[in-house]
Amino acid sequence: MAPTAIEIPTSDGKKLLGTLYTPSLAPPPYGMPHKLPALVLAPTFTATQLMGSQNWAKHFTHHLWLAVITFDSRGFGLSASAGEPHEVLPQVQLSDLQDVITFASSHSLIDPAKIALWGSGLSGGHVLHVAAVDKRVKAVISQTPMVNGWVTLGRRVRYDEMPNIIARFAEDRVNRCGGGVPEYIPVVSSVSAETCALPGAESFAHFNVVRKMGGGEGGGKGEAKDEWVNKVTLRSMEAIRAYVPEALIERISPTPLLMVVARDDRVCGADLALKAYQRALEPKEVRIVEAGHYSVYTGEKFEGLVEGEVQWLKSVLGL
Repeated sequence: MAPTAIEIPTSDGKKLLGTLYTPSLAPPPYGMPHKLPALVLAPTFTATQLMGSQNWAKHFTHHLWLAVITFDSRGFGLSASAGEPHEVLPQVQLSDLQDVITFASSHSLIDPAKIALWGSGLSGGHVLHVAAVDKRVKAVISQTPMVNGWVTLGRRVRYDEMPNIIARFAEDRVNRCGGGVPEYIPVVSSVSAETCALPGAESFAHFNVVRKMGGGEGGGKGEAKDEWVNKVTLRSMEAIRAYVPEALIERISPTPLLMVVARDDRVCGADLALKAYQRALEPKEVRIVEAGHYSVYTGEKFEGLVEGEVQWLKSVLGL
């Protein structure tokens, strides 16, 4: 079956637009199951579903007998509505992710007893939190996760610049409470002195590659076109600074956890991810990839990593 466009209702009356992928391989030898296990791919920071998620979805459904759901976060891609800010508020995105689980569990094609989560970067942190608090999740893959916003943002901003950033947080709140428009910053920038959400040449180069995947150049049948915009609200950074998804990592158990850590991850911090993993309880598995944060999304690292995730899902979901 070709990818199908879906509308996912949220608990506060919004709609998230996404895509449902179904298996492209032959039915298993024991016969086609009445309902499919499902893997929900949570979009990472500001990214749309066509900026790489579709590659993971196609690979999983080509090698596993399961459904995959991708979606755009509210305010981004196809889920953006007129006047809605490009804003990343972790608590809102966590609630939306649980609403996607609700959608999956009530879908006629999906087995509600076999729903797994996958996230990378910021959403790698999201899936850790949701797997801890929502036991409808039966397996979780957290890839190069952002586990501690306070420390991560502190590493991205020069120490002498932090007081200025904090002052801007306060000024933005005053402005917005008075009816003003949100302050925006670039997601990435080629200018080292410019304040942006993801500073550094590595981030700038990555987004210049993946933005072409979702920048209106289209996907296959059933995959709508979208547009990525290089901006995010300053308030997003204030919210992420206060977000520590590793806080409940001990509560994920007994749900199986696979954490993928890029040894040279300078964006989210390999050391932070590994320290968080040490606190997680069994059943758990960690895989360390000789790569940087973004290297896992394309090329040889992608091929090797996704194959390992396929085998892990086979094991924990009984596929």
